[in-house]
Amino acid sequence: MTLPSGKKLTIFKAITPEQQQLGLSHLMPDDLKANEGMIFLDRSYSMRQFWMPNTHFDLDIFFLNEDLYVLDIHRSLKHYPKEGPRSEVPLSKKVYCQHVLELKADSPLAKEIQPGMILKWDEIKNP
Repeated sequence: MTLPSGKKLTIFKAITPEQQQLGLSHLMPDDLKANEGMIFLDRSYSMRQFWMPNTHFDLDIFFLNEDLYVLDIHRSLKHYPKEGPRSEVPLSKKVYCQHVLELKADSPLAKEIQPGMILKWDEIKNP
């Protein structure tokens, strides 16, 4: 994936329900580089909200339309390194979108992404 600045991200895709449920759970901070992330692809729009059980680093959540236009962002969603009831696990805001991109909150590339930007598809890698 390419940012408007020309900088590149390596993006892993989560398409199946199992991949989407697992997401970036159980990864340690050193397992995901600053230029890596995960995209949750869907065929249609819906209200989307992400939660963070078994995560070990904060995430920036980017809500995208079908053209990878950044509709909204939830910055620095807190990690939650264990299982827990949904009432205790941090939740993102709810946004009507088609795709969702997750990057480490401390990534300099994540900080470049702003609402209204259009990201560009490159090759998508499997996790």
